[in-house]
Amino acid sequence: MDVIAIDDMKSVCLLISDHLSKWGYTPRYFTDPERGLEEIRKLTQPAVIILDWEMPGLSGIEICRLLKDDPPTHPIYTIVLTAKSTTTDLSEALEAGADDFIGKPFDENELKARLNAGVRILDLEQEQVVQITELRRSLRIIEEDITAGKVVQERLLPERETTINGIRFQYLFMPSLYLSGDFLDFFSLGEDLVGFYYADVAGHGASSAFLTILLKSFISRLMSDFQQDHNDLLAHPASVLDHLNGQFIR
Repeated sequence: MDVIAIDDMKSVCLLISDHLSKWGYTPRYFTDPERGLEEIRKLTQPAVIILDWEMPGLSGIEICRLLKDDPPTHPIYTIVLTAKSTTTDLSEALEAGADDFIGKPFDENELKARLNAGVRILDLEQEQVVQITELRRSLRIIEEDITAGKVVQERLLPERETTINGIRFQYLFMPSLYLSGDFLDFFSLGEDLVGFYYADVAGHGASSAFLTILLKSFISRLMSDFQQDHNDLLAHPASVLDHLNGQFIR
């Protein structure tokens, strides 16, 4: 992980860099705060920024405020070095966007502890980014599957307007979700009979929609039997319901 130190005093930058190198980091430092801000803008991965509060030209707090108003592409954790210690001063630092602060002159162990805390927080943020990315990918797949299911369900519906044996049929199908537990159909049963049904499966979503597809399949099978004179079950609604109850409840 990148660690950038910004302090107008080179000796302080070198001291911080020596500690960071000893702890396994590859630090960079800048004595020009404006140059340091430019490098923060160029970051390609999360980083910890250690910067002095009081610097000529551009103070550490001003850098924090600029980064808060216009965040870099990748997460950063800012630690402000300061000789200020009043509650008002520390509140100002936090309001400006600083994540933590260390008193000057700083203690090596305290710097290490606060640096490690910042790294842990950035690692957690990165894990969240990965999890959110994976969640969005999964949701996109689910949405694609649901959309495909909606297309299949709509194709199973009859024409929106048609006439069968002199009877005119019209309907409007507006599911509250992508997939619906509602379904309807109408069809000819010869010259003298017309069949139609409306089904309202309890619930919503995929599970209810799948039941309507099964219903369509069962009715289509009965229609095929009727047309081939295998049986006339479809011409007797009560018998159809008994048959369907046997198929769904068994």
